Amino acid sequence: MESNGDLERQVESTAAQLDYEHLDELKRGRQTHRKRWRDRARWPGLDEIPYPIAHFLGHRTPETSGKPLLPGLSYLPTILEQSLIQWIGVFAGLSFIMILFSHWDIIDNRINGPLSGQTPIVIGSFGASSVIVYGAPNSPFARPRSFFGGQLLSALVGICITKLFALSSHYNVQDPESYSSLVWVAGGVATATAVIAMMLTKTVHPPGGATALLAATSPPVVRLSWSYLAVVLISCLMMKGWALFWLNLGSGRFPDYWWSDSKQNDSVSPSAPVSPPPQETTHKDSLTRQWTGRSEATLGPQDMQEKDTRGQALRTLSCPALKSLVS
Repeated sequence: MESNGDLERQVESTAAQLDYEHLDELKRGRQTHRKRWRDRARWPGLDEIPYPIAHFLGHRTPETSGKPLLPGLSYLPTILEQSLIQWIGVFAGLSFIMILFSHWDIIDNRINGPLSGQTPIVIGSFGASSVIVYGAPNSPFARPRSFFGGQLLSALVGICITKLFALSSHYNVQDPESYSSLVWVAGGVATATAVIAMMLTKTVHPPGGATALLAATSPPVVRLSWSYLAVVLISCLMMKGWALFWLNLGSGRFPDYWWSDSKQNDSVSPSAPVSPPPQETTHKDSLTRQWTGRSEATLGPQDMQEKDTRGQALRTLSCPALKSLVS
C-alpha cells in the first residue's frame, strides 16, 4: 500500500501536469494570434486571395509549405536547388529587362514616347539588385517596400540633385575630367542624399545608391532627365514580377514580408505577452514559479483570475485537511 507521502506527491504531480497543459494551451493560442498578425505583415488580406494566386505572393498553407511546385526539384539537394533557382532567376530577370530596352526604340517610335534613341539597355544598379533579390530573397533589402521605394526614391533624388547642379556652368557631364568640373560633387551629393532619404523612409536598398549616382554622372542617364523615373519603374516591375513567379516555384517563399518584419508588428499587435518556458519541476510550487517569472503589469484580467484560482488550489494541497483525506 502506498504511503501518504507517495499519494501526496502524485496529487502534486497531477496538478503540476494540468498546469503545464494549461500554459501550453495558452502559448499555442498566442502563437496562432501572432502568426495571424505576421501574415498581415506579409500582405493584408493575403489569406483571402485564391490560393493559386496567393502562392506567388508569398502565402503558404501547411500542405504546401516547403514543397516545390516544379517537379523534380524535391529530389535535388537543398544547396543545388537554391543554386539552380538563383542562377536562372538572375539570368532571366536581367535578360528580360535588356531585351525590352534594346528594342525600346521600336516601341517608343510607335507611341511617340520621350525615350526614343536614348534609353540605355539596362541601368547598372539593377545588376546589384538582382544579387539581393535572387541571391538573398529573405533579406530586408529584397522586400518589395525596400526594393521599389529605394530604387524610385534614389532615382528621384538623383534627378533633383542633377537639375540643381545643371544650373551651374561648371557642371558638364560630358567632360567630367575637367579641373573645374562639378560632376564628382553632384555624384557624391546625390548618393549621400539618397542614402539619408532611404533611411528616413525605411526603404533601404543598397543598389539605390548606384541609381542616384548614375543620375548625376552617367551621360546616357542624365539625358533621360525625368524619363529616368519611368525606366527605373519599368525595370523594377519586370524584375520583381519575375522574382515573384520564379522564386515561388521552388521550396522557398518570396517575399518573406511585404512591408515590415514580425518584430515591428508584434510590438503593436494586441496579442498578450508570451509567458516564459515552463521550468522542469515536479513539486507543488511549479505554478507559482511560472507566474512569478512575469510582472503583474503584463497579466490580463483573465490571467490574474486564473493565477489566483490555481494558486489557491496549490495551497490547498499542503493543508492538513487534504493530508487527512489522502490518508
